[in-house]
Amino acid sequence: MRTTEGTHGAGTTTRHTTESTTAGDGRAGARGESGTTLTTSALESFRDELTDLWGDLERLVAAVDDAAMIDLSRRLERHVCAMPGSADRLRELANDLMALMAGWQHLGHEERVVLATAMAYLAEVDDGVPDHLPGGLEDDDRVVGAAVRAVLRPRRRVA
Repeated sequence: MRTTEGTHGAGTTTRHTTESTTAGDGRAGARGESGTTLTTSALESFRDELTDLWGDLERLVAAVDDAAMIDLSRRLERHVCAMPGSADRLRELANDLMALMAGWQHLGHEERVVLATAMAYLAEVDDGVPDHLPGGLEDDDRVVGAAVRAVLRPRRRVA
């Protein structure tokens, strides 16, 4: 197994790249007949999917403890209440992230960083595209979708 250290924004993370030399069960890190499959960390997957928005997200990347995550969820709740014209869609997006937060104790460090970053972005009024503008939730929708995928699905790529 190879491990590389990487620094992302305000937080530091460890990126794990795994190579296995035996055929596996199809899980990330297994080598198949078609070549080596490398796992991509949750944060790397999140960043790679949101390349054009990463400049707006990078400053929000940070590890948070349980208390900070609760504060962040309250901030997100206040933001949803303050945006009556967009409240239904914002609530749907916030609920997606809160569903992930239900498994907080079972998430790894990088998955927690991804979740906290997505919540912080969704709670911002003036993010990449301000929420009050037409189409202002499209970027938020992309960030939440990428976070859900990064946390729930291991990403694989063939080298």
